[in-house]
Amino acid sequence: IEYWRLLTGDLHFSVFTKLMPWDHAPGVLLHREAGGHAGYIDRGDGYVPADIARPGLLVAPDPDAWRKLHTTLVADDR
Repeated sequence: IEYWRLLTGDLHFSVFTKLMPWDHAPGVLLHREAGGHAGYIDRGDGYVPADIARPGLLVAPDPDAWRKLHTTLVADDR
């Protein structure tokens, strides 16, 4: 339901930590087709269904919004 809410505009972004492919592969595909961007929190690279051991997935309306959200949510205070 999260991906449906992203597609309809009820949610602007979402963060997922459980990355089972049956939960995300269809939603990421639909979201990407609608112009959205999904990237892993640790490096920002695109979603790969077999990559289930990553720390999390950030889904945003577009790549620019993804970068801004990532900077805000995962600020590095070193």
